[in-house]
Amino acid sequence: MQIASEMAETYTISTEERQFYEDNGYLVIKGLIDFTCLYGCKQRFINICKGVVDRGGMVLVKEPSLAAKGAKGEQLINKDLYYFPFRPAEKIIAAWTAIDDVTIDNGCLYVVPGSHKRNILYEHGNLPGYRKSLTAHYAHEDCHYIDVSRTVQEPIAREVEAEAERRGFRLSFADVWQYKSKSIASSGLQSKL
Repeated sequence: MQIASEMAETYTISTEERQFYEDNGYLVIKGLIDFTCLYGCKQRFINICKGVVDRGGMVLVKEPSLAAKGAKGEQLINKDLYYFPFRPAEKIIAAWTAIDDVTIDNGCLYVVPGSHKRNILYEHGNLPGYRKSLTAHYAHEDCHYIDVSRTVQEPIAREVEAEAERRGFRLSFADVWQYKSKSIASSGLQSKL
């Protein structure tokens, strides 16, 4: 992904932006990603959805309880940490990039400012209404896998493991995440994931 040339290698969040993020749980940085790159991503996404190009290892995952109700890939309001078998939570960040214009009318994503401070893990399927979204998540090198047995995350772990087995793979929940994780090159740092 290309960062807009005028911001490349020079953009650092301000103290005010950091405080806004700490208070609200999100930060919008307009113009950070170059329009040409966003347009290319949009075209690639459309081609993948239409089956024009090979999707590689990408899989559209639908929450089973929503699929049974006829949902079409929408995502309920949630705290993504529910799906991650790694911690610490404060070392994980999500990036969401709008490919199309985001308006109040199309409602493709919304946030609940401060909800990250409620210490609640929302499962998909337990709240009314849903929105579409595309996200990327980044975990710090200090993150490590945790055992989700006997936690609120155990049901999703079993669902993911069952889906992997259905596809012919015997993988643990952590194995699935390790398989789909990509390391971002950094000088001298080594990820534990």
